[in-house]
Order: sequence, then C-alpha cells, then structure tokens
Amino acid sequence: MKKTCIFTLLFLFILTPVALGHSGLSSSNPATEEIMKDEVQSVSLRFNTTIENTSMLKVINADGVEMPIEKTLINVDEMVGKLEKPLAKGKYMVRWKIIGKDGHPIEGEFSFSVELVKNANSEVTKEKQHEEMIPTPIEKPQKETIKSKKSNFVVIVMAILLTGIAFGTALVLFKKERRK
Repeated sequence: MKKTCIFTLLFLFILTPVALGHSGLSSSNPATEEIMKDEVQSVSLRFNTTIENTSMLKVINADGVEMPIEKTLINVDEMVGKLEKPLAKGKYMVRWKIIGKDGHPIEGEFSFSVELVKNANSEVTKEKQHEEMIPTPIEKPQKETIKSKKSNFVVIVMAILLTGIAFGTALVLFKKERRK
C-alpha cells in the first residue's frame, strides 16, 4: 500500500511541471550577449506566450542611464521598443516585465554590446540599416494559433485525468487497507 501511494505521488509530481509551465523569453533582437556591428534603433523581444499590453521594456547603458524609448509596440507574443536615437558604442542591458497568458508576472534581463563599424558608404547604408533593423509585428497564421491552443488543452486534460486516476487509485487502496 505505502509503495503504491509513494509511486503514485512521485508519478504525479514528475508530470506536474509540464502542466504548470510559465511564460518566458524565447528570442530577442539583439540576442543575449550579441555584439552588434550596425546601429541599433529598436529592441525586439519574442515570448513563448501571448503577452498583455501592460508589458514593458527598458534599455539601460553601462552607466545605469535609461535610454529613451519613443514607443513600445505589443503584438500577440512580441514586444518591440523603438528607441528615440540609435544606440552609441557600448554595453547595454535590456530589462523586461510581462504578464503572460497564464496571468503570472514574469521579468528578466539580458545584455548586448554595440560596436559600430564605419564604411565608405555610411550614409547610404545607414538608411538601409534603419529599414532592416526596425522589426515589424508579425501576425501568426490562424491555424498555428489554433494548433497551440489545442496542444495546451490536451496537456491540461491529461494532467487532470492523471490526477483523477492517481486520487482514485489512492482512495481504492486506502479503503482496501481499512477493511483489513
């Protein structure tokens, strides 16, 4: 009886993290510890969940001074902070806070460096770099969104079913033990 209960509880705890995963950063531009050779005019963060409009990000230089952000755009799982001015050469820290689809506030930070490289056609390339560096919000196809909702639903249903089976088994074993 005791071995069965212990095994059932252990099995339950092993599967729990799958059902209780939290939101987090899945990618960024610039990436963590990346050394940027071109001007940085925006910071783009992509998360593994839908994020609330109250989410925010800050870009802070090595002296602890916050770089002014002109506007922050939030689109489904992406947050883009457009800077007022391109970042100068140096090391920067990005701090972010979000509230994910699961309702939990999550925060984090990462750093990157800017080492601008000069070339002969700097004026022409600057305009092109500005266009390329500003990320545009990407709309996900509806099928992909539906698919992810279904996969979350399956995980939740499986966790509930396994919990019910574990408690049912424990109850049956407990009743058998009491009859003896």
